[in-house]
Formats: sequence, structure tokens, C-alpha cells
Amino acid sequence: GDGGGDGSHDETGPAAEVLPELNFDVEGNGFCATDFGNQVAEAAFTISFGSDRQPGLTSEERLRYVLTGDGAGGDLEVLQQGLVAYDATGEVVVGGVTAVSEPAYDAASNTYEGEIDVAEGVKRIELGASWKKTNGDLTGEESVTLTVIQDNGLSTVSKTGVATLDG
Repeated sequence: GDGGGDGSHDETGPAAEVLPELNFDVEGNGFCATDFGNQVAEAAFTISFGSDRQPGLTSEERLRYVLTGDGAGGDLEVLQQGLVAYDATGEVVVGGVTAVSEPAYDAASNTYEGEIDVAEGVKRIELGASWKKTNGDLTGEESVTLTVIQDNGLSTVSKTGVATLDG
């Protein structure tokens, strides 16, 4: 029996509706020196979506993020950033996360602010950034903070994770 046809929903609501608050979390996964000679360290963060019962994003989301380097009195510069999206089974989602533009750098606060589009079905994003300390040696006091922001039209939801250098 296939009695389909009456289950269609015509959504003719206003386009600028308020999005539901996104359930997400940001966690710092460590900040490890990868090249002592050049004072380079790699910070890793996980951005996860939904609860344990949810498979991932139910629709595409655009999120802002702010990456802040605290050089413990020194200067940290981002050398490169990588973003990889995974679904609930742990498989890589090709094209699951897209940088909308090059991150903008603010020298005064040593922050990089960018925007990403995250595809439906993405459960988590691994964000990696390698930083170079440009004036001095890594001391183990350095940290990197990632804040992810959802602007949902009404309120702003933001979550923050910190990765501190492993001494």
C-alpha cells in the first residue's frame, strides 16, 4: 500500500524567521608544540552539534568563529587552519564545512574571525590551527581560545573552548 501524497508541507512562511537555538559545544583538544626549532604549536578544537541522541545538524547552518591566540606575553601568528567535518558515524563529510571567506585578522586583539557554512548531517567539526610564536620561545603558558557564534535572528548563542599548551 502506498497512500502517499497528503504528507507534503508547503512552507510559505516569512523568510526571516527566527532560527531555533542551535545545540552545539566547543571543546579544546590540546595545544602541542610540533616544531620546537621554529616555535610552532598546533591547537585542535572540536565543535560538536546536537545531543547524543541526535545524528547531527538537521539543516545547513552558518556560524561565525573567533580564534584568539594568547602568546603569554609573546605574539602568536596563525600559519594555517584546517577544518574537517564528520557525520555521526565518524565518517568524513566531504564538503561538510566550508569557509565562507578568509578569516579576518585583528592585530590589536590577536584574533581571527571567520564564517563557516556547515552542511546538514554534520555531527562534529575538527578545527586545527598551527601557530608560530614570533618573538621568543614557547613557554607552555600559551593558549588558544575558540568561540563559535550562532546568530539566530533574535539572540546570539556562543560557546567557547580553550586549548592550553602542553608543557
